Amino acid sequence: MRLVKSSAFIVAASMAVAAMGQQNNNQGGGSSPIDQVKQQAKQEMQQQGSRQFQVDEKVAWGLSGQPRELLTKAMKNIADEQHDAKEDIMAAAAAMRLQAAAATGPQQQQRQQLEQSAQQLQELAMKVSYKQVLDKDQLKQPFGTALLSLAQFYQAGASEGLNQQQDMEATGYTLKHASKAFQTAHAFLDKKPTEQVSQALYDAENVAMKLISQSRKTTNQAQQANGQTANNEGTGDLADAQAAGGIIGGDRAQQQLRTEAQRAVDQLGQAISSANQGGGQQQQQQ
Repeated sequence: MRLVKSSAFIVAASMAVAAMGQQNNNQGGGSSPIDQVKQQAKQEMQQQGSRQFQVDEKVAWGLSGQPRELLTKAMKNIADEQHDAKEDIMAAAAAMRLQAAAATGPQQQQRQQLEQSAQQLQELAMKVSYKQVLDKDQLKQPFGTALLSLAQFYQAGASEGLNQQQDMEATGYTLKHASKAFQTAHAFLDKKPTEQVSQALYDAENVAMKLISQSRKTTNQAQQANGQTANNEGTGDLADAQAAGGIIGGDRAQQQLRTEAQRAVDQLGQAISSANQGGGQQQQQQ
């Protein structure tokens, strides 16, 4: 957890954690949790305070899948439900601001870019509100650009997780979010994936699932090993040798997986960088 000086607007995003998994469960009267998040986001955006807030990294990363889902929803709603689309865009911008505020290590290099993307989304939401943006074609470029920034941000987080040998499950999910954001950005930008991009996406998804699975497997094995050690007390050198062999084998497997994961993370980073350069050239042409 760290203190950041930021707009009061980002506080609204932290409320979205409570709304995750409940967006489709609202029945009867009253507003749903996600509607409350959007309303709070709207009020905080208007205030734009300069107070200090504690940003919990776990809260920020709990929102990792939200911007992509909200922008996809806004794309679907823009034609008939402009008000809903505007609020979805605002909520996505809020979640991105919160994650940028919690950035540490290598991710700080992408922090400014992510904050700029969030600001651009916020301005876009106002254009939707004033009916200056009314169709999907006007959303594709800004949405795609925002998700490319998000993909690069997550990719840096996955790289940091591997370099610092952090929790493999968390690293796996971060890599998965990077891949999903990049894939959706490609769709918004109407880009046909090259062979390099397709391979990078496939490898990232595959390795992400391996990291998640291996982390859970390792946790289960550790719990079983602790129980087995208690049962084998006093059985002598044979039990000790078997336990040591299991640890060495597990360490080798994890090291091989980390090497494979690092290669996948690097390939995804290269693909995202290439797409960002292409997007920049397209914006200059426009």
